[in-house]
Amino acid sequence: MADVNSLEEKQPKTAAPPDDGAAAGGASGAGAPDTTPEYPAFAGMEAKPEADIEGRQAGDIGLLEDVNLEVTVELGRTRLSIGDLMDLGQGSVIELDKMAGEPVDIRVNGVLVGCGEVIVLEDVFGIRITRLYSKIDRIQAFG
Repeated sequence: MADVNSLEEKQPKTAAPPDDGAAAGGASGAGAPDTTPEYPAFAGMEAKPEADIEGRQAGDIGLLEDVNLEVTVELGRTRLSIGDLMDLGQGSVIELDKMAGEPVDIRVNGVLVGCGEVIVLEDVFGIRITRLYSKIDRIQAFG
C-alpha cells in the first residue's frame, strides 16, 4: 500500500504567492518575474481594419443588396384528405380559405412580411403592397 507521504512527494509543487510588496506594486517587486501574457503571432493573422468593399464599410446594409431572397405571394390555403386529393383532375376546383378581393400574404424566405392586392400589369400578375408588417406585428399575429 502506498504511503501518504510518498504520494505528496509526487504531486507537482506550485509557486509561492508573491509577497504583499510585489502584489501592491512596491519596490520589493523589482526582482519578481514579469507576468504580462505573451500572445502568439501567426502568419497571415494580423489585425486588419474593417473591410472596405467598393467604398463601403463593414456593417453597411448595402453590402447585401445583391443577395437574392425568395418572395412568395400566397393566395390562400386549404386542407384535403388523401382521397379528395386523388380525386382531383383537370378542371377540378380547389376552394381556398380566402375570399376574392381579400389581401394576399407576402412572404420573404417563408416569413410573413406584409400583404397586398393582386393586380394585372399588361399580361402578367403583380402585387400592390398595401401593408408591411413590423416585427411587433408579426409577434402579435402568432401570440
